[in-house]
Amino acid sequence: MRTSFLLVLLLLAGGCAKYEFDLVEPADLAAHVGRDKETVIKRDELEYRMQAVENRLLMFIVNSTDDAIELIGPESTAVDPGGQSHPFRSQSIAPHSYVKLILPPLRPYYRAGPTFGFGLGIHGSREPDPLWLRFDDPLWEEPMYVAVYDETDTLYWSWEGESEARIRLTFKRGREMFHHNFVFRRKKV
Repeated sequence: MRTSFLLVLLLLAGGCAKYEFDLVEPADLAAHVGRDKETVIKRDELEYRMQAVENRLLMFIVNSTDDAIELIGPESTAVDPGGQSHPFRSQSIAPHSYVKLILPPLRPYYRAGPTFGFGLGIHGSREPDPLWLRFDDPLWEEPMYVAVYDETDTLYWSWEGESEARIRLTFKRGREMFHHNFVFRRKKV
């Protein structure tokens, strides 16, 4: 309870930075990608539906053709603001369907608690109070999340502050390969 109150107080006191995106390249498709509505652009056979969600760029790549199109992950790259290249995962886009990309990709995490049970137990307090005896109360315990950080996994990256990221997506349709290059500028609103 106390932790929840402090979190709300910090959010109200400090505020949270909100970010949106500008598609700056290719110049002929320049557009703003905001939080309120989708931005839609078309390139070759594909349609890109983009929106800013929780300071990330959400991109749906829609295949409106009658053929499957494959996103070739190892040949596609995202170049983060620091200049490091990051691969994508390969995905097949079935006819008249879509795939979703989240930029930067969300890191995996695992929920580590709380545990549920019945009975009498001894618990330590977070304050320097002595141990005390009480009934197990699963609502008392706060959930814990464990983020997995593997520094050698270049799939995951961060996009901090106002900066630019370059995206190169490589696709294969039948035997034909084609590329779409984008530059996005992240800006505070």
